[in-house]
Formats: sequence, C-alpha cells, structure tokens
Amino acid sequence: MFYRGFIGVKHLVDMRCGAICLIYLNLKEQGKMAKQKIPTKFKQKAMMEKMMQERKPPSTPARKKINWKKFLKEIPGKIAKFFRDVVHELKKVSWPTRKEVFKYTVIVLITIAIFAVILGIFDFIWVKLIDVLAKI
Repeated sequence: MFYRGFIGVKHLVDMRCGAICLIYLNLKEQGKMAKQKIPTKFKQKAMMEKMMQERKPPSTPARKKINWKKFLKEIPGKIAKFFRDVVHELKKVSWPTRKEVFKYTVIVLITIAIFAVILGIFDFIWVKLIDVLAKI
C-alpha cells in the first residue's frame, strides 16, 4: 500500500509521483502524521518498478567462430573493392569549372572580410563600453 507522506503543517505531498496534493489539515490533525490511501491511478510507478524487476535480461545470441584464415584472405579483395567503388563514385561527381571555382572563392573571401569588419566593430564597441564601465 502507498501512503502520502506528511510535509509541513498544511500540505500533504505524494512522495511516489511528486504531485502536490494540497490537502489542508484540520487543526486536530496537525500533531499527527496523516496517512491516506492513494487511488489506483497513483500506483502506476509502482507497477512499472515491479515490471522492471520481473523483466528478464535479453538473451545473447551465440557468437559464430571466426575463420581467421578465410578472413585474412578476404581483406585485400575488400580493400580493392572499396577503392574501385570510390573511383566509380568520383566519376559521377559533377566537378565545377576553373571559372566557377574562382568565382566561388572570391565570394567566400569577400564574405569573410565583411564578417571580420562587423566583428571588429562589435569588439571595438565592447572594449570602449568596458572602459567606460571600469571608470565608474
């Protein structure tokens, strides 16, 4: 059975689910610890805890033995297949022309310069603000 724990003089708090029940006690009950049965809706956590205790751990599947000789013989073929696949995928890539690369590089450098100036302005303002505040 679950009981509400007594916290303070005027409030009972449900210790199991963390819900504050805000039940005001009569002046007669202030000296005793009030215990009251919790409805079944508050027993969900206890049921979950019980299910977790009864749950069986998952069974581990039997591990297959590795044939090391076969494994070591297959490694060079797998590496070669990997590089063949890489070359095949790189042939599918649409590479930019020299003119496009130059254009994109200029755009990136201009963007970096603009953000560097903006950051420099913010830094300058911040330093002046700190100097003004330090003098106060």
